[in-house]
Formats: sequence, structure tokens, C-alpha cells
Amino acid sequence: MKTIKNTLAIISLSLTSLSAQASDCTYNPKVADILATSLRFPDATVDAKQSVAIKSNDFKNLYFVAARVNSESFGSNIGVWISNSLESGMIFSANSDAAITTVFPDGQKSGPKVKTSDHGYNEAIACFKKKYK
Repeated sequence: MKTIKNTLAIISLSLTSLSAQASDCTYNPKVADILATSLRFPDATVDAKQSVAIKSNDFKNLYFVAARVNSESFGSNIGVWISNSLESGMIFSANSDAAITTVFPDGQKSGPKVKTSDHGYNEAIACFKKKYK
């Protein structure tokens, strides 16, 4: 697994579950493990045991990943990231909690320029909340 921490945030992901269909919410702790290696602050964490991924219907190859993020400075929240692949690809932050906690570029301003109204964003959060009340 190779991680390049730069503005492109190119990440090589190796996952065991690659069969996610549109609207399927899948548990992906390995994605969160990769996110956890790119933390902005020493007190920040991404909980690999509390993470989900969902494929967006609005993009050909885009997955929204939601995971529990924690920081003494910012508290516990749900971070959302996007990736163009669950095998290997680019990762961007999709919300402020992800942007604050990790070093990935803001996917609302650069790259795919996602919106919170894009399919997969709210679905990933809803699935996360359902699984990890």
C-alpha cells in the first residue's frame, strides 16, 4: 500500500469487498485505515471500525465514504470523503469534518467538485447513523 500525501492525494486502496453496487452501503474498515494514516493533527483519529462506503448514482466511478472522526479539539463527528475507486484512486474530503481531520484536498472546491446534494453523500451519512447509532 502506497500513500502519496500531496495535493492530488493519490492513494492505493486494497479492499476485500469490491462488489458494491449503486445504493449499497458497505462496511469498509480498510478505507478508514488509509484515511487514518493521513491525519492533520496528532490528537485526531479515524475509527476504522465505524466506516461505510456507498457508490454514487450521479457519477460513473465515485464512492462516498463516511467514518467516525475524533479530535480533542473538534470532538466526535462524521467525516465524509470521496474516492473514484475502491481499488486504487484519488481521495478528496467531502465535508468540513473530513477536511479538518485529514490532509485530503476539498472535493467540493477541486477535483470532482461534489455537492452535499449529490447521490451518495447523504446516503452514506444515513447508513453510517443507522449502523452506528
